[in-house]
Amino acid sequence: MSMFHGTRQWIYTRNVMGRFQHLHRATGFGLIMFLFVVPWINVGNHPAVLADVPARRFYLLGHVFTASDGFLMVLMALMAAFSLFLASALLGRVWCGYMCPQTVFLEEWVRRVEAIVEGDGASRLRRDAGPWNFDKIWRKSAKVALLAIHAFVLAMSVVSWFAGARWLWTGEASTASYMIVGVIFAGMMADWLWFREQLCIYLCPYARFQSVLTDDYSLTVSYDSAVPIMQGKAAIEAKACIDCKKCVTVCPQGIDIRDGFQLECINCARCVDACTDVMRKFDRPSLVNYTTIALQEGRPQKTLRPRVMLYGTLVTGLAVGIVATMALHNPLDISIQRLPGSTYALDGDGLVRNTYLVRIVNNAQGDDRKFTLDIEGIPGAEVEMNELVLKPEEARQVPLVIRAPNGARSIVPVKITVKGGQRDYEVNTTFMAPGGNG
Repeated sequence: MSMFHGTRQWIYTRNVMGRFQHLHRATGFGLIMFLFVVPWINVGNHPAVLADVPARRFYLLGHVFTASDGFLMVLMALMAAFSLFLASALLGRVWCGYMCPQTVFLEEWVRRVEAIVEGDGASRLRRDAGPWNFDKIWRKSAKVALLAIHAFVLAMSVVSWFAGARWLWTGEASTASYMIVGVIFAGMMADWLWFREQLCIYLCPYARFQSVLTDDYSLTVSYDSAVPIMQGKAAIEAKACIDCKKCVTVCPQGIDIRDGFQLECINCARCVDACTDVMRKFDRPSLVNYTTIALQEGRPQKTLRPRVMLYGTLVTGLAVGIVATMALHNPLDISIQRLPGSTYALDGDGLVRNTYLVRIVNNAQGDDRKFTLDIEGIPGAEVEMNELVLKPEEARQVPLVIRAPNGARSIVPVKITVKGGQRDYEVNTTFMAPGGNG
Protein backbone atom coordinates (compact mmCIF):
# COMPACT_ATOMS: atom_id res chain seq x y z
CA MET A 1 0.00 0.00 0.00
CA SER A 2 2.86 2.39 0.65
CA MET A 3 4.24 4.34 -2.26
CA PHE A 4 7.29 5.44 -0.27
CA HIS A 5 8.62 2.18 1.12
CA GLY A 6 9.95 -0.31 -1.42
CA THR A 7 7.72 -2.14 -3.87
CA ARG A 8 4.12 -1.13 -4.43
CA GLN A 9 1.90 -3.41 -2.35
CA TRP A 10 -1.33 -4.03 -4.26
CA ILE A 11 -4.66 -4.58 -2.57
CA TYR A 12 -6.77 -7.44 -3.96
CA THR A 13 -10.26 -6.89 -2.59
CA ARG A 14 -12.73 -9.71 -2.57
CA ASN A 15 -16.25 -9.15 -3.83
CA VAL A 16 -18.97 -8.53 -1.27
CA MET A 17 -22.64 -7.60 -1.46
CA GLY A 18 -25.06 -6.38 1.16
CA ARG A 19 -27.44 -3.57 1.96
CA PHE A 20 -24.73 -0.92 2.16
CA GLN A 21 -23.19 -2.01 -1.14
CA HIS A 22 -26.65 -1.87 -2.73
CA LEU A 23 -26.96 1.66 -1.33
CA HIS A 24 -23.52 2.50 -2.71
CA ARG A 25 -24.51 1.20 -6.12
CA ALA A 26 -27.70 3.28 -6.11
CA THR A 27 -25.95 6.51 -5.06
CA GLY A 28 -23.09 5.83 -7.47
CA PHE A 29 -25.47 5.27 -10.37
CA GLY A 30 -27.33 8.48 -9.52
CA LEU A 31 -24.13 10.54 -9.36
CA ILE A 32 -22.79 9.06 -12.60
CA MET A 33 -26.06 9.79 -14.39
CA PHE A 34 -26.00 13.33 -13.00
CA LEU A 35 -22.48 13.84 -14.36
CA PHE A 36 -23.30 12.43 -17.79
CA VAL A 37 -26.87 13.60 -18.41
CA VAL A 38 -27.01 17.17 -17.09
CA PRO A 39 -24.64 18.69 -19.73
CA TRP A 40 -27.00 17.40 -22.45
CA ILE A 41 -30.09 19.11 -21.01
CA ASN A 42 -30.86 22.46 -22.61
CA VAL A 43 -32.81 25.33 -21.12
CA GLY A 44 -33.39 27.93 -23.80
CA ASN A 45 -30.46 28.03 -26.19
CA HIS A 46 -27.83 26.79 -23.73
CA PRO A 47 -27.14 23.81 -21.46
CA ALA A 48 -28.93 23.84 -18.14
CA VAL A 49 -25.53 24.04 -16.43
CA LEU A 50 -22.43 25.34 -18.20
CA ALA A 51 -19.36 27.11 -16.82
CA ASP A 52 -17.95 28.96 -19.84
CA VAL A 53 -14.61 30.01 -18.37
CA PRO A 54 -13.15 31.83 -21.45
CA ALA A 55 -16.31 33.94 -21.78
CA ARG A 56 -16.59 34.31 -18.00
CA ARG A 57 -20.21 33.21 -18.07
CA PHE A 58 -22.05 30.66 -15.94
CA TYR A 59 -25.32 29.28 -17.28
CA LEU A 60 -27.72 27.89 -14.69
CA LEU A 61 -31.30 26.82 -15.50
CA GLY A 62 -31.87 29.54 -18.08
CA HIS A 63 -30.04 32.27 -16.16
CA VAL A 64 -26.73 33.73 -17.28
CA PHE A 65 -24.29 34.96 -14.63
CA THR A 66 -21.16 36.95 -15.39
CA ALA A 67 -18.14 38.13 -13.43
CA SER A 68 -20.30 40.86 -11.91
CA ASP A 69 -22.36 38.11 -10.23
CA GLY A 70 -19.38 36.80 -8.28
CA PHE A 71 -21.37 37.11 -5.05
CA LEU A 72 -23.61 34.24 -6.17
CA MET A 73 -20.59 32.06 -6.89
CA VAL A 74 -19.28 32.77 -3.39
CA LEU A 75 -22.64 31.80 -1.89
CA MET A 76 -22.68 28.53 -3.84
CA ALA A 77 -19.12 27.66 -2.81
CA LEU A 78 -19.88 28.40 0.85
CA MET A 79 -23.07 26.35 0.74
CA ALA A 80 -21.21 23.38 -0.75
CA ALA A 81 -18.55 23.63 1.96
CA PHE A 82 -20.95 23.94 4.89
CA SER A 83 -23.17 21.18 3.47
CA LEU A 84 -20.12 18.90 3.62
CA PHE A 85 -19.44 20.08 7.18
CA LEU A 86 -23.04 19.32 8.17
CA ALA A 87 -22.99 15.88 6.54
CA SER A 88 -19.68 15.09 8.28
CA ALA A 89 -20.98 16.16 11.68
CA LEU A 90 -24.03 13.92 11.33
CA LEU A 91 -22.83 11.00 9.19
CA GLY A 92 -19.04 11.03 9.45
CA ARG A 93 -17.18 10.28 6.22
CA VAL A 94 -20.32 9.72 4.17
CA TRP A 95 -18.75 11.81 1.39
CA CYS A 96 -15.74 9.51 1.15
CA GLY A 97 -17.77 6.31 1.28
CA TYR A 98 -20.66 7.13 -1.03
CA MET A 99 -20.25 10.38 -2.97
CA CYS A 100 -16.57 11.05 -3.64
CA PRO A 101 -15.81 10.57 -7.38
CA GLN A 102 -12.70 8.58 -6.46
CA THR A 103 -14.75 6.03 -4.52
CA VAL A 104 -17.67 5.98 -6.95
CA PHE A 105 -15.61 5.29 -10.06
CA LEU A 106 -13.27 2.81 -8.37
CA GLU A 107 -16.22 0.83 -7.03
CA GLU A 108 -18.67 1.10 -9.91
CA TRP A 109 -16.24 1.00 -12.85
CA VAL A 110 -12.68 -0.08 -12.10
CA ARG A 111 -13.31 -2.99 -9.75
CA ARG A 112 -16.22 -4.24 -11.85
CA VAL A 113 -14.00 -4.27 -14.94
CA GLU A 114 -11.33 -6.15 -13.01
CA ALA A 115 -13.84 -8.67 -11.67
CA ILE A 116 -15.17 -9.34 -15.19
CA VAL A 117 -11.79 -9.61 -16.92
CA GLU A 118 -9.48 -10.95 -14.21
CA GLY A 119 -11.79 -12.58 -11.70
CA ASP A 120 -12.06 -12.09 -7.94
CA GLY A 121 -9.29 -10.86 -5.66
CA ALA A 122 -7.81 -14.30 -5.03
CA SER A 123 -7.60 -15.03 -8.78
CA ARG A 124 -5.91 -11.69 -9.48
CA LEU A 125 -3.41 -12.28 -6.67
CA ARG A 126 -2.43 -15.71 -8.00
CA ARG A 127 -2.15 -14.48 -11.58
CA ASP A 128 -0.06 -11.45 -10.66
CA ALA A 129 2.29 -13.61 -8.60
CA GLY A 130 2.80 -15.98 -11.54
CA PRO A 131 4.85 -15.59 -14.73
CA TRP A 132 3.83 -13.53 -17.73
CA ASN A 133 1.99 -15.84 -20.13
CA PHE A 134 -0.67 -15.45 -22.80
CA ASP A 135 -3.54 -15.61 -20.29
CA LYS A 136 -2.02 -12.90 -18.11
CA ILE A 137 -1.08 -10.66 -21.05
CA TRP A 138 -4.47 -10.68 -22.76
CA ARG A 139 -6.34 -10.12 -19.52
CA LYS A 140 -4.12 -7.21 -18.51
CA SER A 141 -4.37 -5.73 -22.02
CA ALA A 142 -8.16 -6.09 -22.07
CA LYS A 143 -8.43 -4.46 -18.66
CA VAL A 144 -6.28 -1.49 -19.67
CA ALA A 145 -8.25 -1.07 -22.91
CA LEU A 146 -11.61 -1.10 -21.10
CA LEU A 147 -10.37 1.30 -18.44
CA ALA A 148 -9.04 3.60 -21.20
CA ILE A 149 -12.51 3.70 -22.76
CA HIS A 150 -14.05 4.49 -19.37
CA ALA A 151 -11.44 7.18 -18.67
CA PHE A 152 -12.02 8.82 -22.05
CA VAL A 153 -15.79 8.91 -21.55
CA LEU A 154 -15.33 10.32 -18.06
CA ALA A 155 -12.88 13.00 -19.24
CA MET A 156 -15.24 14.06 -22.03
CA SER A 157 -18.16 14.19 -19.61
CA VAL A 158 -16.26 16.34 -17.12
CA VAL A 159 -15.14 18.83 -19.77
CA SER A 160 -18.71 18.91 -21.14
CA TRP A 161 -19.66 20.94 -18.08
CA PHE A 162 -17.27 23.65 -19.27
CA ALA A 163 -17.26 23.36 -23.07
CA GLY A 164 -20.82 22.14 -23.78
CA ALA A 165 -21.59 18.47 -24.45
CA ARG A 166 -22.91 18.93 -28.00
CA TRP A 167 -19.96 21.04 -29.11
CA LEU A 168 -17.39 18.81 -27.44
CA TRP A 169 -18.71 15.46 -28.67
CA THR A 170 -19.18 16.73 -32.24
CA GLY A 171 -15.63 18.09 -32.50
CA GLU A 172 -16.68 21.75 -32.48
CA ALA A 173 -15.06 22.71 -29.16
CA SER A 174 -11.78 24.58 -28.86
CA THR A 175 -8.37 22.95 -29.04
CA ALA A 176 -7.81 23.83 -25.39
CA SER A 177 -10.90 21.82 -24.43
CA TYR A 178 -9.55 18.66 -26.05
CA MET A 179 -6.14 19.25 -24.47
CA ILE A 180 -7.86 19.35 -21.07
CA VAL A 181 -9.65 16.11 -21.97
CA GLY A 182 -6.24 14.57 -22.60
CA VAL A 183 -4.89 15.78 -19.26
CA ILE A 184 -7.91 14.41 -17.35
CA PHE A 185 -7.70 11.13 -19.28
CA ALA A 186 -4.03 10.73 -18.35
CA GLY A 187 -4.79 11.56 -14.73
CA MET A 188 -7.60 9.01 -14.56
CA MET A 189 -5.45 6.27 -16.06
CA ALA A 190 -2.62 7.02 -13.63
CA ASP A 191 -5.08 6.93 -10.75
CA TRP A 192 -6.88 3.74 -11.77
CA LEU A 193 -3.75 1.83 -12.75
CA TRP A 194 -1.46 2.99 -9.95
CA PHE A 195 -2.56 5.48 -7.27
CA ARG A 196 -5.98 4.10 -6.28
CA GLU A 197 -6.20 4.02 -2.46
CA GLN A 198 -2.96 6.02 -2.21
CA LEU A 199 -4.87 9.07 -3.45
CA CYS A 200 -7.10 8.89 -0.36
CA ILE A 201 -4.24 8.14 2.01
CA TYR A 202 -1.55 10.55 0.84
CA LEU A 203 -3.12 13.27 -1.32
CA CYS A 204 -6.68 13.93 -0.18
CA PRO A 205 -6.77 16.61 2.56
CA TYR A 206 -10.25 15.69 3.82
CA ALA A 207 -9.04 12.80 5.98
CA ARG A 208 -6.64 15.18 7.74
CA PHE A 209 -9.22 17.69 8.92
CA GLN A 210 -12.24 15.41 9.38
CA SER A 211 -11.53 15.21 13.12
CA VAL A 212 -12.33 18.92 13.32
CA LEU A 213 -15.73 18.34 11.69
CA THR A 214 -16.79 15.27 13.68
CA ASP A 215 -17.30 14.52 17.35
CA ASP A 216 -18.36 11.65 19.62
CA TYR A 217 -21.84 11.65 18.09
CA SER A 218 -20.85 11.39 14.42
CA LEU A 219 -21.40 8.06 12.65
CA THR A 220 -18.37 5.92 11.94
CA VAL A 221 -17.72 2.31 10.98
CA SER A 222 -16.37 0.53 14.04
CA TYR A 223 -15.71 -2.95 15.39
CA ASP A 224 -17.29 -3.84 18.72
CA SER A 225 -14.13 -3.73 20.82
CA ALA A 226 -15.88 -5.50 23.71
CA VAL A 227 -15.99 -8.71 21.65
CA PRO A 228 -12.75 -10.73 21.79
CA ILE A 229 -11.06 -12.21 18.73
CA MET A 230 -10.75 -16.00 18.91
CA GLN A 231 -10.49 -18.98 16.61
CA GLY A 232 -12.14 -22.38 16.23
CA LYS A 233 -15.11 -23.69 18.18
CA ALA A 234 -14.15 -21.64 21.20
CA ALA A 235 -14.94 -18.47 19.27
CA ILE A 236 -18.38 -19.77 18.32
CA GLU A 237 -19.16 -20.86 21.86
CA ALA A 238 -17.94 -17.55 23.31
CA LYS A 239 -19.81 -15.55 20.65
CA ALA A 240 -16.52 -13.91 19.76
CA CYS A 241 -15.03 -12.83 16.43
CA ILE A 242 -14.03 -16.03 14.62
CA ASP A 243 -11.07 -14.26 12.97
CA CYS A 244 -12.22 -15.14 9.44
CA LYS A 245 -10.57 -11.92 8.23
CA LYS A 246 -13.28 -11.38 5.63
CA CYS A 247 -13.63 -7.79 6.82
CA VAL A 248 -9.93 -7.36 5.95
CA THR A 249 -10.02 -9.04 2.54
CA VAL A 250 -12.92 -6.87 1.30
CA CYS A 251 -11.45 -3.54 2.49
CA PRO A 252 -10.43 -1.32 -0.46
CA GLN A 253 -7.97 0.55 1.79
CA GLY A 254 -6.19 -2.58 3.01
CA ILE A 255 -6.82 -2.03 6.74
CA ASP A 256 -8.17 -4.16 9.57
CA ILE A 257 -11.20 -2.42 11.04
CA ARG A 258 -10.71 -4.38 14.25
CA ASP A 259 -7.61 -2.29 15.02
CA GLY A 260 -9.81 0.71 15.84
CA PHE A 261 -10.08 4.12 14.19
CA GLN A 262 -7.70 4.58 11.28
CA LEU A 263 -7.10 7.54 9.02
CA GLU A 264 -7.34 5.32 5.91
CA CYS A 265 -10.93 4.18 6.60
CA ILE A 266 -13.40 5.79 4.17
CA ASN A 267 -16.55 4.37 5.85
CA CYS A 268 -17.63 2.48 2.73
CA ALA A 269 -19.13 -0.28 4.96
CA ARG A 270 -17.80 -3.16 2.87
CA CYS A 271 -16.57 -4.67 6.15
CA VAL A 272 -20.05 -4.27 7.65
CA ASP A 273 -21.65 -6.23 4.81
CA ALA A 274 -18.90 -8.86 4.99
CA CYS A 275 -19.28 -9.39 8.75
CA THR A 276 -23.07 -9.40 8.44
CA ASP A 277 -22.84 -12.18 5.87
CA VAL A 278 -20.57 -14.29 8.10
CA MET A 279 -22.42 -13.74 11.38
CA ARG A 280 -25.75 -14.53 9.73
CA LYS A 281 -24.61 -18.15 9.52
CA PHE A 282 -24.37 -18.23 13.33
CA ASP A 283 -27.63 -16.29 13.88
CA ARG A 284 -25.67 -13.39 15.30
CA PRO A 285 -25.55 -9.68 14.43
CA SER A 286 -22.57 -8.13 12.71
CA LEU A 287 -19.63 -7.21 14.91
CA VAL A 288 -18.82 -4.27 12.63
CA ASN A 289 -21.47 -1.56 12.34
CA TYR A 290 -22.16 2.09 11.86
CA THR A 291 -22.13 3.56 15.35
CA THR A 292 -20.79 6.50 17.34
CA ILE A 293 -18.22 6.84 20.10
CA ALA A 294 -20.98 7.92 22.46
CA LEU A 295 -23.04 4.78 21.84
CA GLN A 296 -19.97 2.59 22.22
CA GLU A 297 -19.32 4.16 25.61
CA GLY A 298 -22.94 3.70 26.69
CA ARG A 299 -23.91 7.36 26.45
CA PRO A 300 -27.15 8.53 24.78
CA GLN A 301 -26.91 9.69 21.18
CA LYS A 302 -27.38 13.42 20.52
CA THR A 303 -28.45 14.61 17.09
CA LEU A 304 -29.12 18.31 17.73
CA ARG A 305 -25.91 19.70 19.13
CA PRO A 306 -24.17 23.09 18.72
CA ARG A 307 -22.08 22.30 15.64
CA VAL A 308 -25.01 20.63 13.86
CA MET A 309 -27.29 23.57 14.56
CA LEU A 310 -24.58 26.03 13.48
CA TYR A 311 -23.90 24.22 10.20
CA GLY A 312 -27.62 23.70 9.59
CA THR A 313 -28.36 27.40 10.15
CA LEU A 314 -25.56 28.45 7.82
CA VAL A 315 -26.65 26.04 5.08
CA THR A 316 -30.27 27.22 5.37
CA GLY A 317 -29.26 30.87 5.29
CA LEU A 318 -26.99 30.36 2.30
CA ALA A 319 -29.72 28.44 0.45
CA VAL A 320 -32.16 31.29 1.05
CA GLY A 321 -29.52 33.76 -0.14
CA ILE A 322 -28.92 31.79 -3.33
CA VAL A 323 -32.64 31.53 -4.12
CA ALA A 324 -33.16 35.24 -3.42
CA THR A 325 -30.15 36.23 -5.51
CA MET A 326 -31.38 34.17 -8.45
CA ALA A 327 -34.93 35.52 -8.11
CA LEU A 328 -33.70 39.13 -8.03
CA HIS A 329 -31.03 38.60 -10.65
CA ASN A 330 -31.09 41.22 -13.41
CA PRO A 331 -29.90 39.76 -16.73
CA LEU A 332 -28.69 43.20 -17.81
CA ASP A 333 -25.26 44.59 -17.05
CA ILE A 334 -25.53 48.34 -17.60
CA SER A 335 -23.03 51.13 -17.06
CA ILE A 336 -23.36 54.81 -17.99
CA GLN A 337 -20.24 56.94 -17.72
CA ARG A 338 -19.29 60.37 -18.86
CA LEU A 339 -17.14 60.49 -21.99
CA PRO A 340 -13.55 60.42 -20.65
CA GLY A 341 -11.97 63.86 -20.46
CA SER A 342 -15.22 65.77 -21.14
CA THR A 343 -17.37 68.06 -18.99
CA TYR A 344 -19.84 70.03 -21.09
CA ALA A 345 -20.03 71.96 -24.37
CA LEU A 346 -22.15 74.92 -25.51
CA ASP A 347 -23.89 74.33 -28.84
CA GLY A 348 -24.70 77.10 -31.33
CA ASP A 349 -28.38 77.16 -30.32
CA GLY A 350 -27.48 77.95 -26.70
CA LEU A 351 -28.12 74.47 -25.28
CA VAL A 352 -25.61 72.75 -23.02
CA ARG A 353 -24.42 69.35 -24.24
CA ASN A 354 -23.11 66.47 -22.10
CA THR A 355 -21.85 63.26 -23.73
CA TYR A 356 -21.91 59.83 -22.03
CA LEU A 357 -21.06 56.29 -22.99
CA VAL A 358 -23.79 53.70 -22.43
CA ARG A 359 -22.68 50.07 -22.26
CA ILE A 360 -25.31 47.33 -22.06
CA VAL A 361 -24.66 43.59 -21.85
CA ASN A 362 -27.80 41.59 -22.58
CA ASN A 363 -27.53 38.30 -20.68
CA ALA A 364 -31.22 37.50 -21.11
CA GLN A 365 -32.20 34.50 -23.20
CA GLY A 366 -34.89 34.55 -25.89
CA ASP A 367 -35.55 37.18 -28.54
CA ASP A 368 -33.74 40.40 -29.39
CA ARG A 369 -34.42 43.28 -27.00
CA LYS A 370 -34.85 46.97 -27.78
CA PHE A 371 -33.73 49.37 -25.07
CA THR A 372 -34.88 52.94 -24.54
CA LEU A 373 -33.83 55.61 -22.04
CA ASP A 374 -35.86 58.05 -19.93
CA ILE A 375 -34.20 61.11 -18.37
CA GLU A 376 -35.41 62.65 -15.10
CA GLY A 377 -34.07 65.73 -13.34
CA ILE A 378 -33.46 68.10 -16.30
CA PRO A 379 -36.47 70.10 -17.55
CA GLY A 380 -36.57 70.45 -21.31
CA ALA A 381 -33.76 67.92 -21.95
CA GLU A 382 -33.20 66.49 -25.39
CA VAL A 383 -31.78 62.96 -25.75
CA GLU A 384 -29.78 61.77 -28.75
CA MET A 385 -28.82 58.08 -28.97
CA ASN A 386 -28.72 55.51 -31.72
CA GLU A 387 -31.34 52.78 -31.66
CA LEU A 388 -30.20 50.11 -29.23
CA VAL A 389 -31.31 46.57 -30.13
CA LEU A 390 -29.32 43.72 -28.63
CA LYS A 391 -29.36 40.02 -29.31
CA PRO A 392 -29.06 37.53 -26.40
CA GLU A 393 -25.56 37.68 -24.88
CA GLU A 394 -24.64 40.66 -27.03
CA ALA A 395 -22.75 43.63 -25.59
CA ARG A 396 -22.75 47.09 -27.12
CA GLN A 397 -21.47 50.53 -26.25
CA VAL A 398 -23.04 53.66 -27.79
CA PRO A 399 -22.73 57.40 -27.15
CA LEU A 400 -25.55 59.19 -25.34
CA VAL A 401 -25.93 62.95 -25.79
CA ILE A 402 -28.10 65.02 -23.44
CA ARG A 403 -28.79 68.64 -24.42
CA ALA A 404 -30.59 71.02 -22.08
CA PRO A 405 -30.97 74.77 -21.37
CA ASN A 406 -28.45 76.26 -18.97
CA GLY A 407 -29.85 76.42 -15.45
CA ALA A 408 -29.00 77.94 -12.08
CA ARG A 409 -26.75 75.10 -11.01
CA SER A 410 -23.52 73.87 -12.57
CA ILE A 411 -24.04 70.26 -11.46
CA VAL A 412 -27.51 68.74 -11.74
CA PRO A 413 -28.36 65.19 -10.47
CA VAL A 414 -29.85 63.06 -13.25
CA LYS A 415 -31.63 59.70 -13.12
CA ILE A 416 -31.48 57.64 -16.31
CA THR A 417 -33.94 54.76 -16.55
CA VAL A 418 -33.12 52.00 -19.04
CA LYS A 419 -36.24 50.21 -20.26
CA GLY A 420 -36.58 47.08 -22.33
CA GLY A 421 -35.45 44.37 -19.92
CA GLN A 422 -37.51 42.24 -17.58
CA ARG A 423 -37.59 45.26 -15.28
CA ASP A 424 -36.38 48.83 -15.46
CA TYR A 425 -32.77 49.59 -14.58
CA GLU A 426 -31.94 52.95 -12.97
CA VAL A 427 -28.57 54.72 -13.08
CA ASN A 428 -27.78 57.97 -11.23
CA THR A 429 -25.31 60.41 -12.78
CA THR A 430 -24.87 64.19 -13.14
CA PHE A 431 -25.37 66.83 -15.83
CA MET A 432 -22.75 69.57 -15.92
CA ALA A 433 -23.37 73.15 -17.14
CA PRO A 434 -21.94 76.66 -16.71
CA GLY A 435 -24.81 77.55 -14.33
CA GLY A 436 -25.84 81.01 -13.13
CA ASN A 437 -28.85 81.62 -15.38
CA GLY A 438 -31.38 81.21 -12.67
